[in-house]
Amino acid sequence: MLTVFLLLLFVTTGCEKKKILKMETVEQTPRLGLPSSLDHVWSFNVNSLKNLDFTRKVTAHIESEPGYQEKAVPVQEILGIDPTRDIDLLLVGCKGEPDPVNPFENTFALVRGNFPDQQEKMDRLHHYLADELLIDPDPFKKTRHPAGGYDQYSTWGQSQYNADIRHELHFAFPSNRIMLFSMNKILISESLDIIAGVASGIREDPTWIEKLRRPDTGAIIWGLGRIALAGKNGGLPAAVNGMEELRSSREYFASFNLGKEFTIELGLLCSNIEKAGQLTQALKQRLGEIRKFSGMFSQHAPEAASLLDRIVITTELEVSKIILSLNEDQRHALKTELSAMIDTQAAPAPAP
Repeated sequence: MLTVFLLLLFVTTGCEKKKILKMETVEQTPRLGLPSSLDHVWSFNVNSLKNLDFTRKVTAHIESEPGYQEKAVPVQEILGIDPTRDIDLLLVGCKGEPDPVNPFENTFALVRGNFPDQQEKMDRLHHYLADELLIDPDPFKKTRHPAGGYDQYSTWGQSQYNADIRHELHFAFPSNRIMLFSMNKILISESLDIIAGVASGIREDPTWIEKLRRPDTGAIIWGLGRIALAGKNGGLPAAVNGMEELRSSREYFASFNLGKEFTIELGLLCSNIEKAGQLTQALKQRLGEIRKFSGMFSQHAPEAASLLDRIVITTELEVSKIILSLNEDQRHALKTELSAMIDTQAAPAPAP
């Protein structure tokens, strides 16, 4: 009986297989393909962002600027991608803290959109890199991921602007709907291993499962990450100087709902409930100090100035939370005010 029991235990645990992600699942929920080694993740629902009334207004203003068309066309030609049509979701992550010499070295991007003709896109990008960014870069080398058979493209070259930096650029296309990019080959490999089912991803990581419960992942923009506050000589950065309570915060999360229900939420996870309460009180005090100066803007932008009065700071267990929310009437009034400011800036100067 003992032998049978041990055999069953071995079969149900030791021989457990990795859960293989279906490509349709990754395309529907791209964050499942993210490397679990990332320390920061931000998601941008590009499709929803570009359909906002305010975004359309700003875009129309930018496109009306002299010389825009001449600048926009080359940007689209670099990869043969039109961001306004071919990209609908962008996930950006970072491992560790940015390197001051090469801040994008450990950055990772997962993009959902429409990416056919991948070899042509890489050829176009190589010409651009050789002309504008790198010294004699190697042609993109095409390889295949050993487990998933996904196409990968890599190139290397010395920066034209800093002799101490040698850039690596790595792309991968698990499907025509998903593109991966990083200057760190390990991050690309981690993501492809997860998508291929040979490595566990964030959906099987208890820490990440808990992290992803905090922000509203259905928001137009959301993000999360760890907090590492460090200024000169171990002090706090200048922007938050005097708020020692921030040292107890370990992680942050945020979400931005920018439609009819306009809500911005920032959460700071502290080491315990008491520390979270102390941080909340410190944040309320700092907000009160800032409100004293809002009067100077109220005459020209009353709706924008009143945003400070609509900020709520609360404590929820170990989290100190900052929330700004606007109802539909308030949102409409703010949008009207900002649109008028854009129209004023776009108006031609009176003739002398």
